[in-house]
Amino acid sequence: MSAGISLVRFVSVVGIVLLVMSFLFPAGADVSVHIAPDTYEGESFFATEDMYLWIESGDTVSRFSLYIFNSTITNQILESGSLEGIEPIFSLENITEYQGVAHFPHSGIYGYFLTHSYNNTRFIRGVMSAQPRMVFIYLGLILISPMAVIFISRLFRKKGRILDRLLDK
Repeated sequence: MSAGISLVRFVSVVGIVLLVMSFLFPAGADVSVHIAPDTYEGESFFATEDMYLWIESGDTVSRFSLYIFNSTITNQILESGSLEGIEPIFSLENITEYQGVAHFPHSGIYGYFLTHSYNNTRFIRGVMSAQPRMVFIYLGLILISPMAVIFISRLFRKKGRILDRLLDK
C-alpha cells in the first residue's frame, strides 16, 4: 500500500507542476509605439498558441491598423519596407481599440506591424499575452485527482465530525 501511495504522491506532484506550467509562459509582447503617418512600426514576438490581445489608440478618433505575420513574411517586410500585397495571418483594420484573441496556426516567432494614415504621429499601446495552456490544466487536474480522492476518503474513515477531522482534533 505504501508504494501505491508514493506513486500517487509523485503523480500528484507532476500534476501540480503541470498546473503551474500552464500559466508560466514567456510568450507575448508589450505594444507601446509612436507611429508617424503612413509609416509602420512593429516588433517580433514569440507565440506558443492563441494569445489575448488588448490594444488601443487612447481616443475614439485615432484609427489604426494592426497586422500580424509569420517570421518569414516579417523578414520580407523588413527587407522590402512595404506591407503592400502581403496576406497577414491576423489583421484588424481601421480600429480605435480591440480586446480579444489573436489566433496563431502554430508556435513560433511572429511580427506585428501597426500603421495609420492621419496627419499627426499617434501613440498606440497594448499587450499581447499567452493564454493558459488548457491541455496542461486538464492533465494536471486529472493527475491530482487520485490524491484528492485518497485525502477525502481518509477524512471520512476517521471517527468524529468533519470539522474535527479537518482540524485533527
